[in-house]
Amino acid sequence: MRTTDPHASLLSARAEELWRSAEGHRRMTAHRFFFGYLHSLITEAPLYVQVSRFLRYVRRFRTVALVVRLIGIAAAILQTGTLVLLGTALFLVLLPLGGALLLGLLLTALLESRRSNRFLQERLAGRQVTVLFLSPEQSPFFRANLRDLKARGQAILVVSPFLISSKGLAAKGRFYCTLREEERDVFLIRKYYFFSLRKHVLSKARLTLLY
Repeated sequence: MRTTDPHASLLSARAEELWRSAEGHRRMTAHRFFFGYLHSLITEAPLYVQVSRFLRYVRRFRTVALVVRLIGIAAAILQTGTLVLLGTALFLVLLPLGGALLLGLLLTALLESRRSNRFLQERLAGRQVTVLFLSPEQSPFFRANLRDLKARGQAILVVSPFLISSKGLAAKGRFYCTLREEERDVFLIRKYYFFSLRKHVLSKARLTLLY
């Protein structure tokens, strides 16, 4: 009788997850502009994936999280057709709010990006720069890799996976729009700022991308 090793299955699933994550980061850096990257995310993913991504972001707000939980409770009471109607209504209300929030963030980032670029241009001048991509759950390997790179004297840029959250290498931190210095020569940056930084600063630097 053929049996399946649960440990091997878990390792295989983890490897596949890491590959998908690395491929997503590679595809991001293949775009020259943030809106091109955003367009590809929207057009290449199924609708349910887009909705799931959107809900992951809006759940960070307590009021919206409460509404989402109430919808979940309603799911146990109402019929499927009514639930779909409520879900659609909720989505149509939250979508404009999410769009307005994203637009506000991007406009603020646009205003801050010149100052941030000047700051990093000075800090990264003549340095070997390595770009790492932070995952929502940091692995011991990521931490060890970061410490090793820093010990070699490299400047490190860590691209955050979060659009709004201030979470970084530490569990909590001050909110930032473009970048935040986590520790000496280690900078946390937003995805939407990465494209401006690459064009104006990193194009002239000795750069390594680690997916």
